[in-house]
Amino acid sequence: MVKKLAKYLFSNYLSVVLNVFRSFALAKILLPQSLGAWSLVSTFLGYFRYYNLGFNSLAYYRAGKTGSVELYSSLLIRTNVMLTIVFGLIYTVIFGFTQIDQFSTLGYFPIIVAFFVSSIFITQFSETYVAINKIGASFNTIATYTNILAITGFVFVIVGAMYGNLNGMLIGNLVSSFIGLVYLRKKTFITKFRPKLYYQRLKVFFIRSSKMIVPSLLSIAYTSSDIWMINYRFSLEENGYFSLIQTFITVLLILPSSVAVFYYSSNAKNMIKNEKQVYKLTGINFVLTGVLVGASYIIMSLFVQYFAPEYHKSIAIFAVLAFSIPFLSIRNVMVDVLIVKNKLLPLNVAVVLLILLKITILALVNIDRFYLGIAGLNVCYGLVVLTVFTFIHYIKPIKTKIK
Repeated sequence: MVKKLAKYLFSNYLSVVLNVFRSFALAKILLPQSLGAWSLVSTFLGYFRYYNLGFNSLAYYRAGKTGSVELYSSLLIRTNVMLTIVFGLIYTVIFGFTQIDQFSTLGYFPIIVAFFVSSIFITQFSETYVAINKIGASFNTIATYTNILAITGFVFVIVGAMYGNLNGMLIGNLVSSFIGLVYLRKKTFITKFRPKLYYQRLKVFFIRSSKMIVPSLLSIAYTSSDIWMINYRFSLEENGYFSLIQTFITVLLILPSSVAVFYYSSNAKNMIKNEKQVYKLTGINFVLTGVLVGASYIIMSLFVQYFAPEYHKSIAIFAVLAFSIPFLSIRNVMVDVLIVKNKLLPLNVAVVLLILLKITILALVNIDRFYLGIAGLNVCYGLVVLTVFTFIHYIKPIKTKIK
């Protein structure tokens, strides 16, 4: 069990470790304004993974059960190309019109648009090939691809930053992504089966897939709204201070959750039937995240003090947010259980309301209370997930029995 967990962590989270060191290196090389610009671009680039509207996940879960591996593999490529052209280009235009003032003053805008258009297709094809390899159970290929992407991204983005600032980082990221795509295409078996894209077939597929992707989309919307609100209210420089913190927050949430996900996958049937196991694993995840927050604060303080003193404000921001970070880890296992049981509607509604509340509060408070507002809302987010899970699994069944 321990050996399998160690292998799982290494193959899937090498990129997480390298991202931390990359953030350190970029903070050493770049001024906060340039790092803030990179943060905005990276955040928007992360949305490209969701242009398939959840069809990749649906294909993975249903192909093996229905024996329709060739059908789903073929549909993935054809539908994702279509969705990439439609949604990808639309969102790139939206980003262009909303951020043109910020990046034009820095001289980056034409390169950013070209970068997005290229990245749309590279990212979406890569995600499609990853999904096909999952369907075919080629997990070694996926692990190798993840490691290639992490290592080449670490090297090319840092070199790009050293010699070309943000322009160089964009080109480095593009080269890294393209190398990963070439590897995936070489290792991925593409079926020659070409099913017809009937309207009814696509309609059923996307109705089912949309239910699976909504929780992830809402989670991304909640966490990434911080970056956009900082950029809207303040400046790219302020975004730079926060982006250094954001990398640590991502790591602090991913590392403990990886252990939880591994344990959940190994004991899924027992955990779905026994909610006490879910609470127990969530509690362990919460405590472990809290311990990592304390250790990370010390590491980050030392790094800023000795290597990047211009990011001293990042330490003050981290100190305000620290107590709220463990609350974000509450969603990890509980949401997975709700997905399996198809009981997501109450949680989705609650998170939508919380996102609206978050945007409203952050639009009104000043800079002195801004990060305290984010911290308070993070606590609310964790408590909302906990409350909804408890209501669905305990209070609601009791009421049903009484009736």
